[in-house]
Amino acid sequence: MKKKLPDVLTTDEIDILLNQPNDGDCKGIRDRAMLEVLYATGIRVSELIRLKKLDININLGYIKCQDNKKERIIPIGQVAKIALKRYMEEVRPVMIKDPQEVVLFVSCLGHSMSRQGFWKIVKSYAGKAGINKKDYASYLATFICNPFSRKWCRPTLCSRDVRAFRYIYYSDLCSDVQ
Repeated sequence: MKKKLPDVLTTDEIDILLNQPNDGDCKGIRDRAMLEVLYATGIRVSELIRLKKLDININLGYIKCQDNKKERIIPIGQVAKIALKRYMEEVRPVMIKDPQEVVLFVSCLGHSMSRQGFWKIVKSYAGKAGINKKDYASYLATFICNPFSRKWCRPTLCSRDVRAFRYIYYSDLCSDVQ
């Protein structure tokens, strides 16, 4: 039985989606930071919502993802650094209910966010952006970009079974880089 390839977001659609959050309010600043980190690093949504404030090093430009078995240090690009710094300095202190809260990204209620809550946010912005592709959300999380430029992208798309495929997109700039 043949499987249909998933719809893929174009780089223009990704840019439109990343520009949906309103930078004029706390929720929009938080949402932009989450989307930028997800896009810049390619981490899983579950890793994104489990990030702790101490897992972020803005000055050195990396995040630390860890679970019971492993720890990864992942560089973040300038756009994500700017969005994260703004969120951490201006918004997070206002949104948290408990000053001892360790989770980086909190919900509007001031506590840790659920995976489902994050996907509701993404789906809302995708709707506003006019993106109607099926399962776009799961593919957004796997777009991994060079931390120095969004133009050097390597989207990785994986099916749910053991068979996986990769689609590599190089911008005009990347074609010159060997």
